[in-house]
Amino acid sequence: MNFRNWIRNIVVLAAVSLLLAILQVEMGWAWTGRAVGVADGDTITILRDRRDQVKIRLYGIDAPESGQPFGKAAKQSLSSMVYGQSVEVEVMDTDRYGRTVARVFVDGDDVNAAQLRSGYAWLYRQYCKDWVCGEWTELEATARSSRVGLWADQNPTPPWQWRRDKKAVFRAEDTDGQPLEYETIPLPKLPFMEVAEQWGIKVTSIPGGAGLYGSYNARARHIRLASPEEMVFLHELAHAAHDRIRPLKGGQRWD
Repeated sequence: MNFRNWIRNIVVLAAVSLLLAILQVEMGWAWTGRAVGVADGDTITILRDRRDQVKIRLYGIDAPESGQPFGKAAKQSLSSMVYGQSVEVEVMDTDRYGRTVARVFVDGDDVNAAQLRSGYAWLYRQYCKDWVCGEWTELEATARSSRVGLWADQNPTPPWQWRRDKKAVFRAEDTDGQPLEYETIPLPKLPFMEVAEQWGIKVTSIPGGAGLYGSYNARARHIRLASPEEMVFLHELAHAAHDRIRPLKGGQRWD
């Protein structure tokens, strides 16, 4: 084989490989494994090739979180279908956390659809763009009208809203609609709070605004928290630590 023919064969092989890769992305590609873990109602761990554990996020659905009503029931529903079973994984995407997003089948039964049918998941319309999502819309509607699973609740909170609220700021008013005095809101038990006390830093709550979760004022030696999340406090405490080692200069943001 002369050099020109060798180059032509390489180019053809590369083109075929690229075409196959494109088809796999567009059509999905499948592999099999055994379900060895169930994290919640839409996330499982699959043992592939008897050695690699792959975390799978079920495509197109969003189940109640463990801290929500029906969160445990959603997990139990999924576990009863997949745990210990041989499953087929049809890969659809990879999410921002590096998890494989997929449709999962057990003996040909669509697990994603089953969670919707039983009322233990919402259709995740923001990300469900495949042709099957039209069929899944009807499954969700039927479960909702039949009031099965989470739909037994009069006004269930979608998990994406629940996650957003959990990371959100302190409420501006109490359950009776009265304004809250933020200086008196008891803070949750936060790690390293004693460090802030030793450094003479005041830590209080404030109402949150757009994009505001907390701030540190170096001059006032004051951490203000608009969110109960530990990471927000630790972030602001890190600013305080920086200020102790090398005082913040003009132009440096305190928040």
